[in-house]
Amino acid sequence: MNKLSLGFVLLIVSLTDCRVFGQQEGLTLVISIQQSRHLLVEPLIVAVSLENRSTQKRFIPAGIDEYNLSFSITLPNGEQARYIGERINLGFPIIMAPLEPGAALRTEVNLLDRYSKLDQPGRYTVTATLSTRWYQVKSPPEIFSGKLQSNPVIFEIVEPSGVDLEAFHLIQALKAKKYEQAKQASPADRESLRRSFRFLFVLHPDLCQRIIEDFPTSVYAKYAYFYLAERDRTLYIEMQRGDDLVDKTIEYYRKAMSDAPQFVLSGRAHWGIARCYFLKKDYSAAKRGAEKVIKDYPDSFAAQEAKKLEDEIGKKQGQIEEANTSPGK
Repeated sequence: MNKLSLGFVLLIVSLTDCRVFGQQEGLTLVISIQQSRHLLVEPLIVAVSLENRSTQKRFIPAGIDEYNLSFSITLPNGEQARYIGERINLGFPIIMAPLEPGAALRTEVNLLDRYSKLDQPGRYTVTATLSTRWYQVKSPPEIFSGKLQSNPVIFEIVEPSGVDLEAFHLIQALKAKKYEQAKQASPADRESLRRSFRFLFVLHPDLCQRIIEDFPTSVYAKYAYFYLAERDRTLYIEMQRGDDLVDKTIEYYRKAMSDAPQFVLSGRAHWGIARCYFLKKDYSAAKRGAEKVIKDYPDSFAAQEAKKLEDEIGKKQGQIEEANTSPGK
């Protein structure tokens, strides 16, 4: 999901063809947040899509993906906070790639991973900017540049209560501990601790386990299950080092969604389950899982990834069928 930097293009003498994709009519950057109210330190998942709302193909430069997705947030006190951005890989081949009429490129970003200032109750407004500057070496050479800004989205952060408040205090206590460690750390260790301070759930499976054990009914326990599943799938199963973890990982995904039909990461959890079945070589179950994501979450990043998974499944099933029908079988 990418938009091209509207910024202006400095032509370097011999550049004879300059295309400003931010000016292509119909290309629109859209963001949304599934829920308008979040608890403190609850993940803030922003869905981002680059949509072609025109009746014609729009061409996106591919190859060297110099795309930056940045966010600007108005804090409750009126202060502006800006996250400079991260590179986004569109997944296109090294060619000019068309975005068909009505089609979209999608991704998701957890704002809590990016901003340390989302730590106070209140009303926030977020907008996104997608920009690029991409140079193609050919004769004559071409430079592509552009920028798109999204619609604004308003959300509210509120203080937790009850069991959620108790779980929140546990999270804050660990953050304070990590902060003290960072102050005493060597320069070599400081960056790792800084990242663990921001990505608290992701890099601290021990914290996830504590929340699950001590506060199993809290909102935070759902995210703890989800991040344990994501950690096991990405760090072990995808690396072919943890086949024995597949069933446990599937269980974690399911527990994240149990008793929470509106869980904001349900689409990604269902995709994770389908992916686990694929890695387990249960292609029929994986296909059913991918189809469920596409049907139940059609306009989501998870559905986009599920379609890719369906292609992988089709190739594997084709290879199996070919092997079973080859001469000598």
